[in-house]
Amino acid sequence: MESINSVGINLAWLVNVRMGEHFDLRLASPRSDIFRRRLVYSQQYTDPSSVEKKVQSITLSFPFQIAFSSDRIGNFKAYTIAGGNFTYDLASNAKARKAEDLIKLKPYNFIAEVGIGCHIYFSYFVLSPELKLSDG
Repeated sequence: MESINSVGINLAWLVNVRMGEHFDLRLASPRSDIFRRRLVYSQQYTDPSSVEKKVQSITLSFPFQIAFSSDRIGNFKAYTIAGGNFTYDLASNAKARKAEDLIKLKPYNFIAEVGIGCHIYFSYFVLSPELKLSDG
């Protein structure tokens, strides 16, 4: 069984706790995501075929990260991040009975994250686009 990778966009409030001149502890707001996971089952030994199934998920996630940032140059500051994300699947069916045709997923998941980003400072807000790799 293999999970198909996907690309996504998240908007969240960010709480930043300064730990030093260049280190920050970042806690993003708990968010709820509704998405479909694509799983592919492959049989390589008896009959070389594959079946794709889609599973609906409604997750509540609690991300936390440590950021290492550069010095601010004008209205720009770059940073790298590393951390984790604890998720709880509200639509999990791990305890379902008589569900031979269902895909049972555990409700808890821990996701490791690494990435890069930047702060672009404007008069009334800060825009912080990130490129992040998550694996869980």
